[in-house]
Amino acid sequence: RRETVAQPTEGADSFVARYCFSSNLAMPSPEREPSASLKRPSAASSDRPDKKPVAIATRLKVVLPSPDKECFLGSLPDLELRTDALLNVEAFRNFLVNGTSVEKPLFLRKHMMDVHNAAVEALTSSTRLVSLVGCPGIGKTWCGHLVAYTLRRKNMSVLHLMVRGKSVVAIFGQTRRDYELEHLDIHFFMGIVTVSSCTVCILDISAVLANVAEDICVTMRTVLDKTSVNFMCLLSGHAQEAIIGKQHLFSIETFVMWSWTEEEVEMLRQQLTISDSEEETDFLVSGGSVRFINRPSIDKKEICDIVTNMSDEQVSHFLGGCRPASDVDMKQFTRLMAFYAKDGGSFRTGISAAEILPRSAAVMQELCMKARSAPKKTWGRIYHHLKGRNPGAAGTALEMLV
Repeated sequence: RRETVAQPTEGADSFVARYCFSSNLAMPSPEREPSASLKRPSAASSDRPDKKPVAIATRLKVVLPSPDKECFLGSLPDLELRTDALLNVEAFRNFLVNGTSVEKPLFLRKHMMDVHNAAVEALTSSTRLVSLVGCPGIGKTWCGHLVAYTLRRKNMSVLHLMVRGKSVVAIFGQTRRDYELEHLDIHFFMGIVTVSSCTVCILDISAVLANVAEDICVTMRTVLDKTSVNFMCLLSGHAQEAIIGKQHLFSIETFVMWSWTEEEVEMLRQQLTISDSEEETDFLVSGGSVRFINRPSIDKKEICDIVTNMSDEQVSHFLGGCRPASDVDMKQFTRLMAFYAKDGGSFRTGISAAEILPRSAAVMQELCMKARSAPKKTWGRIYHHLKGRNPGAAGTALEMLV
């Protein structure tokens, strides 16, 4: 049971959140500490025939900072989410953070809608935590917005938290609050979850270092353990273990969003009908990420910038097995990867079902230019690994390798 008490504090919009978690116990008055009757009974106590200890009622006082910005959003209009169709997302303009745009319609490819439907099903059942990973630019953030929208249409109370570096956006009810925080600690997290009275929290993390993202996920799991709120966490790369942890005593679902196939990109381009698109190089450069599908020169520059900063040893590791490590140093190479399903693999199996590959021909060209001295057997492994796996890469890789 939770209760939020608004009280004036030093900040104009600050408030004190008090909450109590108990089992079959009355909520103590906010003005008093829990009475002695709420203490855990001793093992010898015979008050309860089943001998199960009564949960201790605790109360944490949290002072949330005043938001740097706050606005009223209103409610979204009725939207028809049709598979393989374009969706006008103008209505989401005030819900978005930097890096997400409403200037172009959103293409609801079948795979995204499959992930969306599975997430909604899980979060409305007994599943406590849904993790969604995948490469940058493939649509995880938009999938999170659509899941939040669908749950709200089902009259569920949803807290949508978007972390971008030190900026934190919290959307619940019909309001948006923007914060600038040094750390997203347990006090802020527990306070915002309590104040929102949410039953589902969608946490979207980006633009932070890998160790910071992992700390946020640890905090999220602490909140999950202390409340009845179900969580969905979105994180780029192969960060599934960072989200769910090594050990968990709650029900989880692990999803991975596949990179775009050549056929899906072609369908997108046909529906967008953008005349100034560099059609010949769109997919070859995007290689599974459509963030810059109509600006491939920008995409290629990003790739070049990452590769230029790689040491020869890092290039060798990358080319040798095409498998990114889970340590902090290798996280920056996520943008060079594409995730495709292994034969018979399902997105519901999580990262273990993913074939992790170089993202495009542009990636291969830049890496090979930097590693010309690699042994011939390395080139053979590269081509064998790419052949038939990464649409758009195998042909140009063959010409280059020959």
